[in-house]
Amino acid sequence: MTRISNAELERLFEQGLASPIHEDLFFEQLMNSMVYVHVPVSDDSKHVRLIQFQHPDGFEAIPVFTSARRAEKGRPKFVKTLQVPCVDLFSGTRGATLMLNPNDGGPVLYPEEIASLLDGRALEVFEKVPPSGESMDVRPAQCPPAALIETLRAGAALASFIKEIYVLEKRSTSGGTEEATLLVYMGVEGKHMDRGARHIVSRIQQMNPRLESIIDVAVFDADLRRPEFLDELRAEPINRH
Repeated sequence: MTRISNAELERLFEQGLASPIHEDLFFEQLMNSMVYVHVPVSDDSKHVRLIQFQHPDGFEAIPVFTSARRAEKGRPKFVKTLQVPCVDLFSGTRGATLMLNPNDGGPVLYPEEIASLLDGRALEVFEKVPPSGESMDVRPAQCPPAALIETLRAGAALASFIKEIYVLEKRSTSGGTEEATLLVYMGVEGKHMDRGARHIVSRIQQMNPRLESIIDVAVFDADLRRPEFLDELRAEPINRH
């Protein structure tokens, strides 16, 4: 595959920001492009040391930029910009969290997602949906699919920051006749709540065969007191770390 220009990568990045349906093409081309990172101005190390910053959620992330212009914007004086092949950067930082164009609303890439890109797999579309405000009747799921339970347990086993998972079902209290929707409700370490949700959503979307039913995923901060409604429902987790 021919390496694309940074101008074209910039265009694809803006398209991906505008609509999640364009993200696949951006990430596909990203892996075959040159990107920019920050390194210390003065460094006696024989190895390249990348600058990290603390994300507002509390975890450390390596900023990555799709153009020199973005990398230079707001660059601290104690760092300089270095251009590197994206695939080499991702390979050399396995296990780290990266954030693309952090000053311009770019996405966070967690270690699991970087591993998928390096393996040639497309990232699943992940879109946050705000609560509808509709009153719902929630209860423990009566007969959740065994394949789903197995997938959730396997996913949690790979992510120590996921502390417990409940499989619930919800139905509108408006008196409609629609079927209940499955709700995967997870307790996740506070600074990894977004990562935990994306990890489990990805595992569910990769199920083969895929489940035909709609499954919602929600998280709560496992560092805080467990939501009282779980006690009221006498809900039992399918796993607990």
